[in-house]
Amino acid sequence: MAFLDGIGAEMTVEVTFVYNRTFIVEAPVLKESGTYRRSVSQPPPTTRLETACDAMTEEETLRGYVRSLGISSMRSICPDVGESLHAPRRHKAADRPVVFWQESCGSRGHPDLCKRPCIYFVAGKCTTGMHCSYCHMEHNDRPAKLDKQQRHKFNLMGMREALLMLHGMLTSSAKENGFLPLARNTLGLVEEEAMKHDVTEVTSSEAVYRRLERVLVRMPFHQLALLAVSKADSSEFGELMVTSIEKLTDDLEDRRKAGLNV
Repeated sequence: MAFLDGIGAEMTVEVTFVYNRTFIVEAPVLKESGTYRRSVSQPPPTTRLETACDAMTEEETLRGYVRSLGISSMRSICPDVGESLHAPRRHKAADRPVVFWQESCGSRGHPDLCKRPCIYFVAGKCTTGMHCSYCHMEHNDRPAKLDKQQRHKFNLMGMREALLMLHGMLTSSAKENGFLPLARNTLGLVEEEAMKHDVTEVTSSEAVYRRLERVLVRMPFHQLALLAVSKADSSEFGELMVTSIEKLTDDLEDRRKAGLNV
């Protein structure tokens, strides 16, 4: 059966008769013809998860729109505001606190004969300034030191054995850093002190030697010399070494200031 609806579109009515209990009733199904056809199927049910995702997407869209309004209104005042807000922050070296290295009393002979780095100077809190007894110059690497087990192994070494090992390390350090001729007196004192002691049974294995050498080779000349004084445990040898190290430090400072090569 066909008829016209209120807006002039032709509607087709299909009549289906169904049996309902003891009565026969009509079950009409409407079909639109032409451009007014409608789907008879329902959209798939929207899950709770999809609804939440749609809400989040809509919220992010609104936030972006609000941000764009703020940026567009500020752009007339500061043309670079958009770039400054969206540009990623770059952590350059220039953003870090700049340390202006300056010499102190402890910096004499840097980097081979200077004292330990001043932790307060690096933090900008050293109040003694150039009179500080620690080094105020740049140290790229952290000072090497023996751990508890390595110190125990070193203390178990014989006096002659340990001092000769340190003598070799001191010689290599002075040679590599170009002041071997100036260090002859200091090296001679360590060798002479080692020869005063008798040869003892070697108690350290090659593996222990290698582990100790890996740490000792990273120590500066001044630290190795102090380790030799500590191992010898002799006041006379200690006084001679302190005098020799001070003389060597003065010589290195004079050479550095004069700009001469040995």
